[in-house]
Amino acid sequence: MMIDFFGPCIRSIPTSDKSVIYLTFDDGPDPEVTPAVLDLLEKHQAKATFFMVADRARRCSTIVSEVVAAGHAIGNHSLDHDTRYFFYSYSKISDWIRRSEEAFGDLLGRQTVGFRSPAGVQTPQLHRALRTLGMPLIHWETRFFDSTFRWKKSSALASLNQARPGQVVLLHDLQKPKHASQFLDTLDAYLNKGREIGRSFKEITSEDISRCKK
Repeated sequence: MMIDFFGPCIRSIPTSDKSVIYLTFDDGPDPEVTPAVLDLLEKHQAKATFFMVADRARRCSTIVSEVVAAGHAIGNHSLDHDTRYFFYSYSKISDWIRRSEEAFGDLLGRQTVGFRSPAGVQTPQLHRALRTLGMPLIHWETRFFDSTFRWKKSSALASLNQARPGQVVLLHDLQKPKHASQFLDTLDAYLNKGREIGRSFKEITSEDISRCKK
């Protein structure tokens, strides 16, 4: 069990549907990998949540629109992915998050589903800022460290057999160029195997967040 010492953090979502997995992608959008991820999600009739970096989202607004049009959710992964902000004052970190959420508001016309801190960092100042801004902190239960290492089909497929209902899975749609092809091949196999064994991949909604608060 993961224990969050500083405050509430969503890592799985209560669900009566035992097939559901919440697939999430961090660090994008990326002009090369994100469209390919969208194609695979459509191929396998899967939905996901993209935790985007606001500065990258503004540069790739067309991709953001494609993500939304395909029925996926958008999360806030900070303004610029600068982890130094976690060790600044409350006022600075609060302003940092607020500016990123305002950027997404301009792009989406609504709020994001919630905040995910770069590198999963948590501090008392972060939790205080999120409480003030009324934003949930959404991390993950399962990860593959795919932003650093090549994502292997063996570990990806094995994880599906152990997946708990409602678990949040972390992947990255910003990949090292030398890893991108294997990442997409593995994602294709992962989504295909998931469907074969009766798993369903869903986006995180505001209703899901509400169930976490009960």
